[in-house]
Amino acid sequence: MAYKYFDDKNPLGRKLVINQSIPLVVTGVLSELPTQNHFHFDFLASMETVKKIYGNKMPSSWVWNPCWTYILVKKGVTKSQVEKILPEFVEENFEKPEGTEISSYLQPLTDIHLKSNLDYEIEPNSSMINIYILISIALFILLIANVNFMNLATASYSKRANEIAVKKIHGAQRRQLILQFIMEAVFIAFIALFIGLALVEILLPAFNGFTDKNIEPDFLFKAPVITGILCITLFAGILSGLYPAFYLSSFEPIHILRKQLKLNIKGKKARKILVVFQFVISITLIINTLISNRQLNTLINTDPGFNPDSIIVFPVHHTKLAYYFDDLKKDILENRGVSYVTCMDYLPGIDHNTQEFRQEGFTGEGWNFYPTLVVDHDFTQTFNIEILAGRSYNKDSVDDAKKAILINEAMVKYQGWKSNEEALGKRFYSMNGKERVIGVFKNFNAKSLRNPASPFVLNIKEEMAEIAMFRKYAAVKYNNKIPVKEVIQHIKNCIHKMSPKEPFEYFYLNDELAELYSGERNISNLAEVFTFLAILIASIGLFGLSSFTIELRRNEIGIRKVHGATTKDIIALISKEFLSLILIANLIAWGLAYLSMSFWLNNFVVKAPFRILDFFMATVLSVLVSQGIVIIRTDMASIQNPVNSLDLN
Repeated sequence: MAYKYFDDKNPLGRKLVINQSIPLVVTGVLSELPTQNHFHFDFLASMETVKKIYGNKMPSSWVWNPCWTYILVKKGVTKSQVEKILPEFVEENFEKPEGTEISSYLQPLTDIHLKSNLDYEIEPNSSMINIYILISIALFILLIANVNFMNLATASYSKRANEIAVKKIHGAQRRQLILQFIMEAVFIAFIALFIGLALVEILLPAFNGFTDKNIEPDFLFKAPVITGILCITLFAGILSGLYPAFYLSSFEPIHILRKQLKLNIKGKKARKILVVFQFVISITLIINTLISNRQLNTLINTDPGFNPDSIIVFPVHHTKLAYYFDDLKKDILENRGVSYVTCMDYLPGIDHNTQEFRQEGFTGEGWNFYPTLVVDHDFTQTFNIEILAGRSYNKDSVDDAKKAILINEAMVKYQGWKSNEEALGKRFYSMNGKERVIGVFKNFNAKSLRNPASPFVLNIKEEMAEIAMFRKYAAVKYNNKIPVKEVIQHIKNCIHKMSPKEPFEYFYLNDELAELYSGERNISNLAEVFTFLAILIASIGLFGLSSFTIELRRNEIGIRKVHGATTKDIIALISKEFLSLILIANLIAWGLAYLSMSFWLNNFVVKAPFRILDFFMATVLSVLVSQGIVIIRTDMASIQNPVNSLDLN
């Protein structure tokens, strides 16, 4: 910001004017904040400045809480010590809502972004579930790679058999051979690590763009991270080398030199199990990716209960536009491309406020807090929200501004009323005084589809002090009578006519709603990439096992060809064995995919239904890929001269 407003000049002591009327003096310049901060800002100002922004009409009630409170405890003071005094403090200063329990606790700063499930966080949080999903996928791919190494290492036994025999004849102990093979595996793992680090350096910018993240390359070289990477690499090397080491070191030199080495049946079964394991993971990832993509489409395309199409939104909070909104609205509506104009404190489908109400006749103490949007008279028309009983707000009604509220179906049910019509005329006490229900509207998703429909209130506030707080966004519903660019230019002209220095920033509501599921979109995109990698690695493993199987059955293949077997016969013989393995892997993967996706889908109110087609598509893809690999490898072996395949011993 210092460079933006002052170029290379010293900003200290210079002035910036906010809201076209409040001068602020620059008293300090902060260094760039780390990207992993749980919130970000351009300026820091004092609470006294905030009071000026609100025109010195900030409410002093404890109920009104527009801020996030951070506590820096003294050295030696523990979290539990501070939490002990919080209940008494809250009880003295905060009026407890009727029928609710208030619990107070401290949340470590480092837990907010990934571990907080609280409403009204300062910025959208991520979730540990997403992290666990990505870690699980990465570990599974690493396991697939380890299994590949085991299969390929044992499949090459014939090429190393003589080496093992010679070393054993010259006195090498089995433990020495085991250590050698493990060290080789660890060495290969660290070579892979260095290649991987180089690829990270090259591909990280593309990854950041793909996932909308901003990960810096030097993050990998921080002590905890690089230590973890080195430990995982060492463990992966040892794990992938153990089975080949014990298997290869078990060969007897006399059998090797006489070419009497026979496959251990248990070893053959173990390799088949490993291949099944690889394809279980790959098929599970395929199914999960298909379902997650459908869930993402379901979230985006599900009717939220209001119409977000053709809505242009621009902020008016703390500006002259909020106080003279009726005049601005009148000017904007003069354009034939505009159907409706309204304002509200939060955007429908994204967030909402919470306000206190108490039903008339209620004998208890305290207030009930309900999710609320503070709106303008044309709100329901602008967003095409259906009125089920009663009416919407009327601009010509004097009482509507202070004495009327709209409630949703969920509120009717929550209050125990038998019908929407019964709710009409019911009265609630609020900060506005006594208000009555004039209409019941159809439930709409006030937040994302992760949240169920709950009791909800639409209210109007038109006092000057209230306008400063609650008129935050203006929404313009445009039609197709003229190009949208002309509508945008008209809105800009109207704003600058009223407030010439006011910057005009706008966005489309549909775009903002789509951003609600950016985390799910990133997970889905990464899952597609990881699924492709898993299939590729598993295919390499299958190629290795098929090579191993063909090597073991080379005499049988030679004899069959001598007796007239065709290439088709040989391919059918080998592929039949692998087809059964893939079908077994599919059966296991179907169950795992169902369980894992059921758990993930529980995070959403609206869920994409399970379809047998997703499971069937994964099965078809796995069969086609696996059989294609086996056919290619078998065809390569079957065209060889059968005489060369026969064991003359």
